[in-house]
Amino acid sequence: MLDRLIDEVLEQGPTACLPQTLTDEWLAILSSSADTMLGTESIQTETPGALCMSVIVRLLTADPTWTSLEIPLQKMREYIERYRMELALEELYRKTHARYQPATIETILS
Repeated sequence: MLDRLIDEVLEQGPTACLPQTLTDEWLAILSSSADTMLGTESIQTETPGALCMSVIVRLLTADPTWTSLEIPLQKMREYIERYRMELALEELYRKTHARYQPATIETILS
């Protein structure tokens, strides 16, 4: 699964990681991955949390001023929560067409 994520999303550049550019399949997979990381997955899942972490790191490295791979655990949790919220908004949009302002590379983790 990680190899597919790398090929289909991560290697396509950071904008491919934005929820509005993900396929329905990747949107669901990354939502489940984020839920796993946050401990909110209500049933056992086969989706590894590492998928969401990989996307977060790819988004962080999109900022040319970012130079550190040291991220405090609480900060990483905040990033995952923010990314999960954006995934949820995109899921809602695709189901109901309720309008929202999709995140950009600059705003996705802020």
